[in-house]
Amino acid sequence: MKNIMKICATAALVLAYANSTFAANQSTDLKVQGTLTMGACTPTLSSGGVVDYGKLSIAALNASAVNQLGEHKVTLSITCESPTKVGFTVVDDRADTVADTAPSANGFSAKPAQEFGLGKTAGGINLGSFAILPFSDSNNTTIDGQPGQLITSRDNGANWFKLSTLVKNDGSEIVAFASDDVTPVALTTATEIMDVSAAIQDTTTLAITDDTPLDGQATISMVYL
Repeated sequence: MKNIMKICATAALVLAYANSTFAANQSTDLKVQGTLTMGACTPTLSSGGVVDYGKLSIAALNASAVNQLGEHKVTLSITCESPTKVGFTVVDDRADTVADTAPSANGFSAKPAQEFGLGKTAGGINLGSFAILPFSDSNNTTIDGQPGQLITSRDNGANWFKLSTLVKNDGSEIVAFASDDVTPVALTTATEIMDVSAAIQDTTTLAITDDTPLDGQATISMVYL
């Protein structure tokens, strides 16, 4: 590895010397950027972040249609060391296992961009998908103990609007907290109740012959604004 680095450096010096005869000196700028935040924020989920559907009998599931497994509520809590403008993104850790089963949460049916994978059968068949619906209202969202609402941006914070649907599965959408308008606010604590729903394919398609675990997983990451 050291020999390769020496050869490259020598070649660069020779080339620079040769070119200096024919061209004026040119330059480019190296910029170093970043943001010093007032305090780190830590997210936690109720129930250890586990949504457990328990044991589902294959015999009780539909053999010819998608099986909606129902909804579970999970609370996301965020604690910051000092008032901080912060949001979060969600990324599917099982994206290659999604089957388009359009899980339904509180009247919303997930579109493909909102579906998270649930794992595969032993035969390699995608089980289904789950969806996440944050409730953006004063009954389910709090900011420093006061009622709040959720806002979202799909252009890295350039523009914001009220969140009114399921979250996207690829991290391209930032969800943040606001009071009365669509401007992110600095917070020390925040809580958000979210609906998680799952659906699996018909049992004929799945062709399960042994116990098969649901294996969905998503990563929620803090984004400092």
